[in-house]
Amino acid sequence: MAIWLVLFIFASLAIALVAWLFLSTLDTGEGSDACCHALLEGQDTLPTFKEVTTKCTAMQSHPSEGGVLILTHTTASIESYARYSTSLLGAYSKLFGHTLIVEHERPAPLKGREYRYGKVWYLLNWMRHLVAMPQPRPAYIFWLDADAVFVNFETDTLSHVIQEHLQDPETQMAVTREAHGGVTGKTQKPTIVNSGALLLRVGDWAIDFLQAWWNHPEALQGSPDQVTFDALYKADLRGVRRRTVILPIEAMNSGIGTFESPQQQPVIHLFGTPNPVRVQEWNEVLRDTVLDGYLTSLDARAKELRGSPQGFRAMFKFADGLRKNAQLCAPQKAVCVERWGGSAAALEIFKYLDAEIVKQPHQLPERIQILDKIAEEYEHIAEGDNALAIWAEGEALIRAGVSNGPQERLQLAAMLNRQAVALQARSKYEEALGKAKEAMDIWESVMGAENYDMKRFLANIGKILEAAGRSDEAQSYYLRAQNIE
Repeated sequence: MAIWLVLFIFASLAIALVAWLFLSTLDTGEGSDACCHALLEGQDTLPTFKEVTTKCTAMQSHPSEGGVLILTHTTASIESYARYSTSLLGAYSKLFGHTLIVEHERPAPLKGREYRYGKVWYLLNWMRHLVAMPQPRPAYIFWLDADAVFVNFETDTLSHVIQEHLQDPETQMAVTREAHGGVTGKTQKPTIVNSGALLLRVGDWAIDFLQAWWNHPEALQGSPDQVTFDALYKADLRGVRRRTVILPIEAMNSGIGTFESPQQQPVIHLFGTPNPVRVQEWNEVLRDTVLDGYLTSLDARAKELRGSPQGFRAMFKFADGLRKNAQLCAPQKAVCVERWGGSAAALEIFKYLDAEIVKQPHQLPERIQILDKIAEEYEHIAEGDNALAIWAEGEALIRAGVSNGPQERLQLAAMLNRQAVALQARSKYEEALGKAKEAMDIWESVMGAENYDMKRFLANIGKILEAAGRSDEAQSYYLRAQNIE
């Protein structure tokens, strides 16, 4: 997660302001602009899908003056990560004075068009709406796919692009080049642009171009939206060549696996990425970008709800936030929020939670999570023997548990793997190898052999063997890991 540590450095100047914007909505949870604030406790307190789709659309039926109208689309099928991405878009919009539209209705019947043409339909409808509005009105519309987010809260990326590339009134549109000459859709045709981020000047030219894009003959035959965009561009329809600036992918979009610092690449677009990964990454952005506000809110919530299940969860999250802060406080990073305690404070809270959860029956999975955090903190403060003892305790509890279901088996695999890493660091290679192989076997019995996590298990065994001087054996495990798609 080094990228998020870099993100935090560049976002630090904006933390206080963004945190204030978010915290101002924590108490009410109501109001017409609830969707435009990323609340700070992760999934438990982010706006619900219904709130995002109804309140945000209702709020923006009359877009605000100036700024950019930011447009995206969500559906129930992507709720798991769209709650995060729309919250981050709302934060960005609020911070820099833009207007956010979260569309959720189905577009007009696609009639043979690929599903991605929904963006063309929404852009066309809103472009017509804005052109018909009296001045003052937003001068630009920016489309961003729901699996993309802004991560630079220090600089207004959209205003920067407008000032740098759209000052000539002839220029009507800014797009980003597709990364590495990418291909799209079933046709696998190389495309010029990535349509996940589009910035258009509000006006009649944009209406004409969007109408032509929507009605392109190849679109009606299922050709991908980027392919038909390219066809329009190559044909210079409506003079699109001289009216469009094609920017590098990192200007307001991104390729997969090419993430730079937020100032160099202010948008991260996780296209083609599994939904759980998107949820994890966007939650990281929410937490790291507003870490101080995150800790403040969790601390207050834990105290307010002390003794209740909600308070217990808030305290767990608070301790985990302190742990994250401690990692950021490391001498080589030194980008933490200094007023908060670090590992020692987190360790005490996790120990308290462990003592409390022991009193409750049937809470083994939750207790294993807490023990795991305690062990990680001991490892972080260089008390490795204590860490191994706690992991061994957790392992024994799982093995002795009445239930031996998939959740418990996956927890056991994760705990064995962490022990293996710690043992390798202490040059206890044979013991580490035994733990790592058992962890891999357990994981495979539950999840199968062809998945990303199996690559990690195989690579971990390879590292242990290599450290033990058994390079030939190590290479066989590395090769197996490489062969998993």
